[in-house]
This record gives sequence, structure tokens and C-alpha cells, in this order.
Amino acid sequence: MEGGLFNPRTVEEVFGDFKGRRNGLIKALTTEVEDFYRQCHPEKENLCLYGLPSEQWEVNLPAEEVPPELPEPALGINFARDSMQEKDWLSLVAVHSDAWLLAVAFYFGSRFGFDKADRKRLFNMINELPTVFEVVTGAAKKQQKEKSSVSNHSSNKSKSNSKPEKYPKSQPEYEEEEVFDEESSTSRPPPPSPISQRRQGDSPGPSPRPPGPFPPRVTPEVVDLEDDSIPPIASIIEDFERCHLVPSIVGKYRGDVEFDEGMKALELLTLKTLSVARGLSLQGMDESHKMAGLVEAVGLRDKKLSDAEVARAQVLKERDDARLELRKAQDEIGIAKDEAKELKLELEQLKRDMESKIEGARVSAIEDFEKSEEMDRLKGEYTSGSYLRALKEA
Repeated sequence: MEGGLFNPRTVEEVFGDFKGRRNGLIKALTTEVEDFYRQCHPEKENLCLYGLPSEQWEVNLPAEEVPPELPEPALGINFARDSMQEKDWLSLVAVHSDAWLLAVAFYFGSRFGFDKADRKRLFNMINELPTVFEVVTGAAKKQQKEKSSVSNHSSNKSKSNSKPEKYPKSQPEYEEEEVFDEESSTSRPPPPSPISQRRQGDSPGPSPRPPGPFPPRVTPEVVDLEDDSIPPIASIIEDFERCHLVPSIVGKYRGDVEFDEGMKALELLTLKTLSVARGLSLQGMDESHKMAGLVEAVGLRDKKLSDAEVARAQVLKERDDARLELRKAQDEIGIAKDEAKELKLELEQLKRDMESKIEGARVSAIEDFEKSEEMDRLKGEYTSGSYLRALKEA
């Protein structure tokens, strides 16, 4: 969507564009993840996460033109936000973001005609940086710690190899060198060392004490068996075989020590160690099974919670619909009441008009009757009747 603002043309410019977009995506998925999570609402349309060359980011709709000017990132990242764990969802977005970054970088490389050497140099420069997925999941820090530990181990090992020996080495009785046969080109093994000859003998004799003063006694130090900087056992034995004190010490104390009992004790200790290790492994398996059960229980609980949320949302929607219908019914009832009042007023007005018309008709009918001949005739009959009645009474 914003590819037309900046068009890198060299390998360094494409790499700078890659780093800017990468830093923007890392910012969206780490330090500003709350804002990114809020913008990716599942009810919105298909959204994409864009990294900008200015080390910024934006969540927006895809480009409307087809085909787009730049490769488009993953479409619809907001739909899976609530159906996944937040960590898994962010890791998925980070993987798609890595793929989009590579697509954009090599799109510029193809557009501006990078040759084989330029493409290789661009890939090597990109490959030196941790991916967005490694930064989001923390794998980059682990790899950096491992590299630092390996470098420390190699430096410690070089220091241990460069330390001077405490005791001077005696001159060997012979030179250990390989003699090659010109015809077969095979090497003959060197003659056995003095300590191996003493081990093969039945009753070794005492060895002469070396001239000169004995070295001072050194207090033994506590050795960490898990330290990788300690040289292997084979090199230690080889150093002791070369020391001129070892044959005399072995010859002096070999008759007093029963090696068979020591070997038996060592075997028992080995068996105990193996049993303890086996018990620890079984305990670890039990713990892993328990952890798997807990993970499954948590997954079931999350599923139940999601189902309950869906049901709650459905109930809330039905409640809102019922409220809308109730409001509509109340509005209709109010309208009907107003219409009934108007009709009542009209009927009362019609009643009053009818009564006034009836009264006017009655009055006019009486007046017409009084003026009619029938009224005069009735008056004459009434008058004559009254006269006759009075005459009779007289």
C-alpha cells in the first residue's frame, strides 16, 4: 500500500528497507502488542499487518488494485485472534511477517535486476539478523546465550590448555614417533609406556626415587563434574603417565590396595547411580504425563469458557432484540392511545352537534304547528267544549 513512497535500488538500500520494515513489525508484536491486539478485532473486515520502512507499522485493509504494487502480507489475521491462544496467534503472525519481508526484499531485487552475487549478498545480510518469529518467541535470546556459552567454553578450554604444568616432565626413555613403511604406508604402534608395562607384570618392583626435592603438597580443589572446560579423562591419564611420580606411587601402594574390592564398589555405585537415574527419568515421565493432563484440562476449560462466552453473547443479543421489540410495541400502543383520544373527541363533538340539531328541529316543529290550521281547529274545539261544560254546570 505504501510501496510507491520508497524504491530502493541497491543492495544496501534494499537491506535498509528490510530492516526498517522488520523493526516496525517487531515493535507491533512486542512493545506495542496491546495496541496491535486491539486493532485486530475479529468483527472487522480482512486486515493485514504492514511494516513500514520508517520502522512503523499499521493494520489496514489490503490494496484495492489488482495486482498490487508490492507483495501483500497475510490476509485476515484478525479472524483467528479470539480462537487461539495469544502467544500462538502472535507466533503465527510473526511467521507470515517473515515470509512477507523476504518477498518484499527479493521483489525489489528482481525489479532492479540484482544478479547472483547481489542476491547472495542480500540473503547473507538478511540471514545475519534474527527472524521476527525468533524475536517474538524468545528463540533469538536463547541462541545468543548458547553462542556466548560456546565462546566462553572455547576460551576457557584454550586457557586451560595454555596453563603451565605444575611438575616438570621427565625425559622419556624413548621417542614416541610413528615409523612408516614405504611399501605399505602403514604405521607401527609405539612401544608400550612404562606404566602399562607395570600393569601387565605380576609383581612390580619398587622404582627408584627421582632426584631432587619433592614438590610441595597441593590442597585438592573441588571439581565441578558438569564443567565442560575440564579436559577429558584420557588426556588426564596421559598426563599422569608422563609424570615421573606416578610409577613410584603405583608401585608402592599397589600391593596394599585390593583392586577387586574397589571394582566391586565401583560397580555397586554405578548400579545405584543407574537406578537413581532411572527413577528420576520415571519421575520425569510422570511429571510430563501430569503436565499433559493439566494442559488438556486447561484446553477443555478454555473451550468451555469460549462456549459460555458464545452462549452469553447469544443471550445478550436475544435480550437486546426483545428490548427493541418491546420499545416498538410501546410506541405502537402510544400511537393507538392518541388515535383513540382523537376519535373520542370527534364523537363528543358529533353528539353535541346532533343534540343542537334535534333541539332546533323540535323548536321549529312546535312553531310550525302553532301557526298551522290544525292548531286553530283544536283551539276552537277546545273553546267550544269549555263553553258547553260551563253551560251545563250553570
